[in-house]
Amino acid sequence: MNGRPWLLYSVKKDAAFCKSCLCFGSNYKACIIRAPNETPFASTGFKNWKKAVGQKESYLDQHTRSEGHQLAEEKAVNFLKTREPGKDVTSILQKQLAAQQVRMKEEILSIIDIVIALGQRGIAFRGNWAQSAKAEDGNFSFFVDWKSKYDQKLEEHLKHAPENAKYTSPYIQNEIITLCEHLREKIKSEIPKYWSIMADETQDCSTSEQVSLCVRFVDSKDEVREEFLGFVKIKKMDAETIANSITSALKRWDLDMDSLVGQGYDGASVMSSSKNGVQAKIAAQYPNAVYVHCRSHVLNLAIASGCKNVPSIRNLFDDVSKLTWFLGGSAKRKELFLDAAANQSSEEVDHLLAEGDGGELDECEKALQEGSRRTTVPKFCPTRWTARVSTLSALMAKYATVLEAMESISLTSTGDAHSDARSYVRLLEDPQFIATLAVAQAILSYLAPVTKSLQAKNCNLAAAYKDVALARECIRGARNDHSWSRVWSKIEKLARSVDVTMTKPRTTRVQRHRANAGPEDQPPSDYYKINVYFPFIDHVISELETRFSDEHEGLLAAQNLIPVNLPQLTNSHVDAIETYYGTFLTFVEKVSLRPEVGKWKKIYEHVPQENKPSSANLALNECSPQMFPALHKILVILLTTPVGSVSCERSFSALRLLKLWTRSSMTEERLSGLAMLKIHRGTSFVPKPEEVYSRKANWRQLTN
Repeated sequence: MNGRPWLLYSVKKDAAFCKSCLCFGSNYKACIIRAPNETPFASTGFKNWKKAVGQKESYLDQHTRSEGHQLAEEKAVNFLKTREPGKDVTSILQKQLAAQQVRMKEEILSIIDIVIALGQRGIAFRGNWAQSAKAEDGNFSFFVDWKSKYDQKLEEHLKHAPENAKYTSPYIQNEIITLCEHLREKIKSEIPKYWSIMADETQDCSTSEQVSLCVRFVDSKDEVREEFLGFVKIKKMDAETIANSITSALKRWDLDMDSLVGQGYDGASVMSSSKNGVQAKIAAQYPNAVYVHCRSHVLNLAIASGCKNVPSIRNLFDDVSKLTWFLGGSAKRKELFLDAAANQSSEEVDHLLAEGDGGELDECEKALQEGSRRTTVPKFCPTRWTARVSTLSALMAKYATVLEAMESISLTSTGDAHSDARSYVRLLEDPQFIATLAVAQAILSYLAPVTKSLQAKNCNLAAAYKDVALARECIRGARNDHSWSRVWSKIEKLARSVDVTMTKPRTTRVQRHRANAGPEDQPPSDYYKINVYFPFIDHVISELETRFSDEHEGLLAAQNLIPVNLPQLTNSHVDAIETYYGTFLTFVEKVSLRPEVGKWKKIYEHVPQENKPSSANLALNECSPQMFPALHKILVILLTTPVGSVSCERSFSALRLLKLWTRSSMTEERLSGLAMLKIHRGTSFVPKPEEVYSRKANWRQLTN
């Protein structure tokens, strides 16, 4: 058997056989006709031992060289290879399937990456149908083709994959976008316990009512967060429908409704009504969810009411609104203004800032400096009254330029443009307009920084009331002759820059449509002080005091726990804190509240006032939940309570970028997913392609 591993001997038959031909020799019958001497090894057995080996006739060697034997040997070798570990047919098929899955995964990851990139930038996916190419000419298909030039595997996939397995159809796009919404789960996972809901409504381009839902909470790092959760389409604008839609969405997103501690909406009656409003219906189900009217809206309402109560200030805003729209409403008129502004010297603004000596009106000078850096006079914002101070400041800083531009427009225009320009020239040369402009700019400049602070995500209710109170006291402090003399100095300098002499309007004993206080022979300075400056201050202060009253007395009592306020902390404050926050405290925390307050006061008893934490955010960072569990929870709830619905309004910007007239048929699921990607762009919440792919695989496994 040396050199012949195929040879077998049968003792029973006393014959030799070929094991390869016995097992795999399918052509041995054909070999009988061609070579009968080869057949015994695969049939009856070989017994001619004399001729088994030899130089002339060696049947063993002849069999070895035969075609049938060699074919059988090849089959035997191949069969034995399949019996080796990992080389059987099943293993080979599994390896091929695994390699195919890896390849397919890499191809799908490239497609998912494109979907996420387009979603974060708010770029439309689809486009027009190219009739010549019989394909859609959209951004998604373009970027897939573009990326395939640098991704060989993606290129092979697009070339050889079946049409129903390319993963580029609109259905797959929607599926991927929907799976990207799982970043909402990341947001939910960062909410330790308590949270508040903020909502605001707007109408999209398809006339559908969309409610934006945002959540406010304090994360594990004691940082205040406000995050967008999604849009909810509203079919009816009654309180019942809105409340049910909000609660249904929150439950669908699996938020713990028992931990809801606040609601932040605007002041519309359908939202704010204490009897049948949305806030009342949600509070009926979740009593701890206290309603807070958006403080930014409240400030806006206070300023709007204060301005409208003074006739000259009200007329000023109407005139400036029409003037700015006229100036910027035509390319020709805008170019004439820019030509005039190119020749403007810095002295036009410097003479108005000469009084900036660190007195009460420093905010006025800052606003004027910002206005001087603008290239044009911006139009009035129709809703944000505090934002109008930037228009007033730019108009004051460029007053002579605007007057020069109006004169140029009147000389180069005809018809209505000519007559309107002449009217605005007379308006700009009116002493009463100049005085009222300076007064409004000086007073409203105090409130512009407050608006910015109220719009900050980390602003809390205690800080909001504190900032408004500080601005109110600054305005109250400006109600004196010294402050008025500085404002009057600016008025006179502004008038001299356009060659206008300040005079007072004609006065009569009975005047219905214009303020007429003071003696008839009073100088212009006294007239504007008595009839414009002081009344405007009084009305603004009155509105701020009325609208920012202590409606959340128990909630705001916790602000006295801030170390800088501890000297004002009394037993009545502690009682109010215990009454309001007691529903959130456990029995042990209620018992330990007053000892914790005493210990908290003892820590800061000898600390200098300037070194104490001055805000609830800083106080929370110093308040250990192990040493002060009750105080820590109280500060967390105070910071969690919403200040406004500004974050919802920010999401409207993304909505207007996403849902255009060309994309008005977008489904709600697609809109919500794209909005999540757009608004959370650049954050850790944006999913990676691998995360989306794994969710896709798991989802299909569950459905199958």
